[in-house]
Amino acid sequence: MKKVFLTGAVLAVFGTAAVVAVALALTAGRSDLARAATDTVQAGYDLLETDGNNTSMDFINAPIPADFFGPGSDPFTSSVPLEGVPFDSFDPGTGAVTGLSPTDTIVERLQDAGPTGFPDTIDIEIVALELKSVSPITVTFNGGQDPEIWDLEVQVPPNDPNQVIGSMTVRHEGANGGTFDAVLPVKPDLTFTKVSNPLDVRVLDWHLEGLPPIAFQATGENWCHDANPLANPPGQIVIEKAGLTTNFFPGINCEPELTKNYFALNGTLLEQPVAVHAVQPAEKNAAEVVDAGYDLLETDGGGPTFMDFTNAPIPADFFGPGSDPLTGSVQLEGDPFDSFGGFNGLSPTDAIVQRLQNAGPTGFPDTIDIEIVALELKSVSPIAVTFNGGLNPELWDLDVEVPEGDPNQVTGTMTVRHEGANGGTFDAVLPVKPIFTFTKVSNPLDVRVLNWHFEGLPPIDFQATGENWCHDANPLASPPGQIVIEKAGLTTNFFPGIDCEPELTKNYFALNGTLLGQPVAVHAVQPAEVPTPTECPDPLNHPWPVPAGDPDCDGFTTVVENWAGTDPYAPCANGVGLQDWPTDNNDDTWSKLDDVLRYIPVFNTVPPPPLTLAEQRFDINADGKITLPDVLKFIPFFNRQC
Repeated sequence: MKKVFLTGAVLAVFGTAAVVAVALALTAGRSDLARAATDTVQAGYDLLETDGNNTSMDFINAPIPADFFGPGSDPFTSSVPLEGVPFDSFDPGTGAVTGLSPTDTIVERLQDAGPTGFPDTIDIEIVALELKSVSPITVTFNGGQDPEIWDLEVQVPPNDPNQVIGSMTVRHEGANGGTFDAVLPVKPDLTFTKVSNPLDVRVLDWHLEGLPPIAFQATGENWCHDANPLANPPGQIVIEKAGLTTNFFPGINCEPELTKNYFALNGTLLEQPVAVHAVQPAEKNAAEVVDAGYDLLETDGGGPTFMDFTNAPIPADFFGPGSDPLTGSVQLEGDPFDSFGGFNGLSPTDAIVQRLQNAGPTGFPDTIDIEIVALELKSVSPIAVTFNGGLNPELWDLDVEVPEGDPNQVTGTMTVRHEGANGGTFDAVLPVKPIFTFTKVSNPLDVRVLNWHFEGLPPIDFQATGENWCHDANPLASPPGQIVIEKAGLTTNFFPGIDCEPELTKNYFALNGTLLGQPVAVHAVQPAEVPTPTECPDPLNHPWPVPAGDPDCDGFTTVVENWAGTDPYAPCANGVGLQDWPTDNNDDTWSKLDDVLRYIPVFNTVPPPPLTLAEQRFDINADGKITLPDVLKFIPFFNRQC
């Protein structure tokens, strides 16, 4: 029977009525609609790396012509084993994305697959390729004489306009993936370099030579919506990059657990075999290199952070004639700044430490240089300064500062250990030469400055031992509802104070400061976090009702989103962490029919308490049941994009 009420045309005309119709269909148990609930494969890029043991270019059916390498050179007809030349960045047209190594091949999927069902055929294109010969090739002259050794590079420059479109047929054959066939045309540049004279270079440009593309083909290969966590090979992580990868990973088998394999692209030229390219999703070892960068920190002003002048007293007469030495302990808190080095949106950051080198390129543990590059602290309350042996007390505020770009700071060290799949521990010694600015409360024009460097004082050495770090900072499991600040160009893949196991947890850690071996300070810090909103800033500027207690303005309160397992602080699918919009079940930024159809297997169920997280995801009115009121919640959002 034709289910007319489910067609796109009717949905477009009737909108809300269509949701009700679907809800009624669910109530009637229309389980024959379940196939339509499979995820659309979003357009994007496949980041691949090459298997150097099973990749080759065979010139038997496509010989390099005589005289190409010089007068009298013989036609080259051998098979050349190839391996990848990894590159670390690629610009899809919206800015360079880094951290891609060991990627050596990128294929773009130019359309979504499956919006109208599977199987679906989409356009694909090679957009970057870097290979080289595993070992030099031998070129002969005059019928096998005078051998010369040459290296070979096989390239497709990034976003080469001379490449042509191929096709991929995607089949959705399980809950989370399926198989695909592909035909990928490639017009490579072949660059031959003479080993004995690197200035002698010969280039064969496939396009300029007017040659038809090599058609690389794959048939019946696995793909999966997810790539991580991999069960096999263990200890590896498939590279996922927002702005490039989406929800399609070729070479990943979903069942029974995520397994990654190389798959072969067999290349033909005019139907003659000429090449084999074995690839897999690009991966990084769990013990990946820690990239140099900046740590954005905020201070715990609740007690653990202080400057103790007992072992480093402020001298007599500093605050004026007759002032007593200042020897007490002063509790400090952060004085947040919002910008650094041209980057904004950093508040509540109040301290920044720079890691000056990569850690781990030759293994762990690894010791690198670090330096304080910005610091802003202040006294929690004014300090009392006395005169003439405890008389005439005056109140003064204290600011502790390291100005941005201060050339008087010195480098310290950090020893980084990689002890798990995604992080480890570190030790640090961070020298600081602060500037102390004392301001008289009763007369703010009366200011006294103690510049550690100009006074010729040795730096205070702040030390930490055995503290946690993680490659990732978000999504945090604890504290809930918080987001660590990540800034491209500043933060990288190292977050101190984050414990990876069993889930991402953020904690303060203490830097204990000594001067000439004597304790003088403690600075308790954690990764700076995005201030957590509690209400939508513009509740009337949205196409659906925004209730109170809905900080991300997506139509659902924080209470409901915490119950449903979506992110109460992210209004729309962002490819990171939790799903974000309760009515966007497939995370494609739309609330549509395929999201409603996902209710089919669980509709009209009243699970025994406590509900599992998977069950709560469908209970978007938080009443402990998955019934018609949950589906009707879609009405204000149906056929809308977040």
